Amino acid sequence: MTDQSSFSRAEWVLLADAPLAAAAAVALAEEGGGRQEAAAMISGWRQAAQEHGDSPLIAALAAEMDPEERAQSEPPREEPAGPPDFDAVCDEAVDLCLRAVELLEARAPADVDAYRAFVMHILNRVATASSSAILGGERVSRFERSVIREIAAALRYRG
Repeated sequence: MTDQSSFSRAEWVLLADAPLAAAAAVALAEEGGGRQEAAAMISGWRQAAQEHGDSPLIAALAAEMDPEERAQSEPPREEPAGPPDFDAVCDEAVDLCLRAVELLEARAPADVDAYRAFVMHILNRVATASSSAILGGERVSRFERSVIREIAAALRYRG
């Protein structure tokens, strides 16, 4: 069974941070929606955990690294002086996702597909959180779709 004991603390944090960074990249692809998209990321995390919880790795990761609980238990991070740099956030998300999948392919190949689906579920929840569709806009913008495609490529997701 693959769980937290199969990984170092840094590797376990990588597996949790990759979907969060990817969700941040999708959230930043379009202006607005900040609170909606943050709430969608948390609810998407929990919903994806339920849907992909048959993977022991996903069940353990989702329970032990829940983003809302982590935010409450970790010391506050120093906020950057200005707005986040979209390209830097996207590059970091792609890098983290690529590293996470490579780690899982080496250590827990049976859980790779569940992890990919877990991350993609979260991204889709974040992308559809914006209220622009209510106002006659696209449900998922072309900028969000572009970021999702880039992250899916890093994950080697074939969904």
